[in-house]
Amino acid sequence: MQICEKDSDERLRYIKYCRNPFRKSDIVSTEFDELLIIPEVQHIAFHNEDILMIGTSLISITHPQSNHVHDIGEFIIYLYRHRAGRIWETGFCFENIRGTIKDFHHPHISSKEVLDLGDMGILCIQKGHFHIYQHIRSGDIPTAVKLLLQVLHTYTMRGPFLPLESWPRRKQT
Repeated sequence: MQICEKDSDERLRYIKYCRNPFRKSDIVSTEFDELLIIPEVQHIAFHNEDILMIGTSLISITHPQSNHVHDIGEFIIYLYRHRAGRIWETGFCFENIRGTIKDFHHPHISSKEVLDLGDMGILCIQKGHFHIYQHIRSGDIPTAVKLLLQVLHTYTMRGPFLPLESWPRRKQT
């Protein structure tokens, strides 16, 4: 695992990861810079040539009724993108690096064995998956990451795996 900086080797690795015959390398190179300046993105690394890892800052969610802020944790977002013949196999999962609560990474993210990564967080919210997969498939990683960060900042009271109150409430300063 290597942390991406703005050096040319990591940029080339990113361009290779995002390869798409309809997108020019200079556009993808610009998107690499765009990914690095997303405020919640703290680190970028490769698990292997097919899996890009995005490390986030602390994700917090405000309860829609009580307005209490709950600190969920820092995440690693794993983006899987692999060419299988004429199609792209894509996927994403999450890991709360602060740990899980009762095997849940987030109120809407459960645990499941994923690829060779081990127990990872799988999103329960179905709405929006298609768009995220499409952006990963096309190699538009900054847009996929922005959508996934929106998901991490979202809490709906209908159908969470665990209520938001299960996560620690932010201490008032």
